[in-house]
Amino acid sequence: MTIAFAKILFRAVLPALGLLISLATSGVAQTSPSPLPAEEAYAIARDAYYFAYPIVSMDATMRQATNVPDAASVNMRAPANQFAHARAYPRAEERDVVRFNFDTLYSLAWLDLSREPVVLSVPDTEGRYYLLPMLDMWTDVFAVVGSRTTGTKAGTYVIVAPGWTGPLPDGVRKIEAPTSTVWILGRTQTNGPSDYDAVHRVQDGYRLTPLSQWGKSYTPPKNTSIDASVDNKTPPLTQVNSMDGVTMLTRLAALMVRYPPHADDYPILLRMRSLGIEPGKPFDVGRLDPQTVSVINKAAAEARDGLPARMRRQGDFVNGWNIGREHMGAYGVAYAWRAAIAMGGLGASLAEDAVYPTAFVDGEGNRSAVPTGMSCTSPRVRRRPRTPSGRSPCTTGTASRFRTRLTDSRSAAMTSWPTTPPARSTST
Repeated sequence: MTIAFAKILFRAVLPALGLLISLATSGVAQTSPSPLPAEEAYAIARDAYYFAYPIVSMDATMRQATNVPDAASVNMRAPANQFAHARAYPRAEERDVVRFNFDTLYSLAWLDLSREPVVLSVPDTEGRYYLLPMLDMWTDVFAVVGSRTTGTKAGTYVIVAPGWTGPLPDGVRKIEAPTSTVWILGRTQTNGPSDYDAVHRVQDGYRLTPLSQWGKSYTPPKNTSIDASVDNKTPPLTQVNSMDGVTMLTRLAALMVRYPPHADDYPILLRMRSLGIEPGKPFDVGRLDPQTVSVINKAAAEARDGLPARMRRQGDFVNGWNIGREHMGAYGVAYAWRAAIAMGGLGASLAEDAVYPTAFVDGEGNRSAVPTGMSCTSPRVRRRPRTPSGRSPCTTGTASRFRTRLTDSRSAAMTSWPTTPPARSTST
């Protein structure tokens, strides 16, 4: 999705979104919802869990990733509105990105646009491939700055919160975000460890500046305050998967106060209303009868346990690899698929920028105990991925929560297979 298209799309849906919230929250004072038949309550609770899983996962990830004093203390973490750069290829133990690349270095940032817009500056990469996708809190990619969309010359972009108005400096391009918190999950082409120094210079050229500080000498703050209530040790995935249905839906209701749903979410919002879940209002579980509470928790547990199987069923199977492209990074109302991606690879890019091969067989064609994957930079031609034991331009590895020795000596996290990379960079 280009920035221009994202801008037009957001302007088109904003009026509908306002109507959506108005309709969904209209009415008199809250009353206890009428008890639903168990089968109907189960179906609604299951779909509500799918709907909630991505935004709750994003919130848990954001809270942990930004709960640090500066961008240097903890690898791959930084306070809001600052980049955290990976300066080397990841170790197998890394968990801050679910599926790492092995032909790029990462640059991650969480933007807080609630106070003011943030200006993103990118350098001239001299033909080097890079990708800075921007995700809203529902995990949809709404804009991409990078080689495919904006080229490799230097550029300046200002990211603004929904509904923000105000003057902008000359020479900057405006990007309107659907939510006031944004995740930038950047990658810069890296041609092996000998290329690190050149890549570091590109990474250092990625700058984030509050709009009020634009044009001034600005240094990101250090020693930012730490929120002691945030669990900085338990992986966000573990935190989210340990929630029962009521806890998950309580978090959903709280997050929808700050992050409005998309315009096409209106039908599921109407369904969830029968359980007492409405945008802009807290979820009061005390208004539900015990049987409904039990059904909600059962539906959530079974929905969660079924998400890995959904990943196996989605996409095309090629030589033992599962490759899902449909709805990748822009999910529409495919809530179960969006939840499965949030569980297996939070932060997925658009299909135009990456594909994610996942293997359920080993190099001999036998079904594997754990999913394995590969990451590679390839020509624009769509090569068919090979099994891990076959000769391939890609690096094989394991999904980040597993460690196992494969044919390749590297045991590391898998991730995307960029679909539009350029020829090998000549920058130094």
